[in-house]
Amino acid sequence: GRAFDPDLLVAYPGAEISVMGAEGMVSIVARKQLETAEKPDEMIEELAAGIRPHISIDKTAGLGLVDDVIDPRETRKVLFAALERTKDKKIFRHPRKHGVYPV
Repeated sequence: GRAFDPDLLVAYPGAEISVMGAEGMVSIVARKQLETAEKPDEMIEELAAGIRPHISIDKTAGLGLVDDVIDPRETRKVLFAALERTKDKKIFRHPRKHGVYPV
């Protein structure tokens, strides 16, 4: 993600930007309701359908959290162009106060 200051951040169509999928979220967050539900599978699908738009790549791209949504067939071309743009990039790293000591 952006926290790591990437030079390029792209995604494929259909990607979900989330720690876990919508169904996994529902099974954790709504566990108690699912335990008492008559049709838990239907409830999971209904609740997951409400979550999916919030973790879709369209929303993520719209918020500017990815640079582009690319066709998977274009991956090689996009990565090559990114590597070409950054081949002379200089990276400054702050010197460490303390090195890593042998154990």
